[in-house]
Amino acid sequence: MILEGKYRIPIERQAVWEALVDPVALKACIPGCKSFMEKAENEYAAEIHTSIGPINSSFTVNITLSDIKPPESYRIIGQGKGAGAAGFASGQATIELIEDGTETELHYTADTKVGGKLAQVGSRLIETAAQKLAGRFFSNFARHLAPDSVTTATGDGTVPAWLWWAAIVTGGALVLVYWLYA
Repeated sequence: MILEGKYRIPIERQAVWEALVDPVALKACIPGCKSFMEKAENEYAAEIHTSIGPINSSFTVNITLSDIKPPESYRIIGQGKGAGAAGFASGQATIELIEDGTETELHYTADTKVGGKLAQVGSRLIETAAQKLAGRFFSNFARHLAPDSVTTATGDGTVPAWLWWAAIVTGGALVLVYWLYA
């Protein structure tokens, strides 16, 4: 499944970049995230508990960042697996942050694959679940970056990039992004 889109975040690009590579910030913003830790430079491991349709499970994921050009862009490569027979997901996403005054526009392109029970629930259900998680991720993300602000991130109705890898953790397609994501 290929996803593309953009998301506006009412925060300056450098602050967005720093949060998108901060395990503490990501753990706080990803819905259902139980752990998010740095294993090595630019390598992370996460565990997220979520439901996608009839599948309610914990998912683990390994994430690697590459092609890093701070604070402009990078590539996320991830592989995730659900507990038991929940399924798996893998994929990659390219994220670009464009500064626009005091706001940042996040552009993403993601390519993901799912298998197991996740593949059986159908892409429409996965997309719907990912969109809900996306909204929660970016609301959390905006509040994390500007806790005194009532402004929240707004999007174009598509799944954000940072939710992509959050969806890998949950077994769906940001997230991304995160999203993520997010």
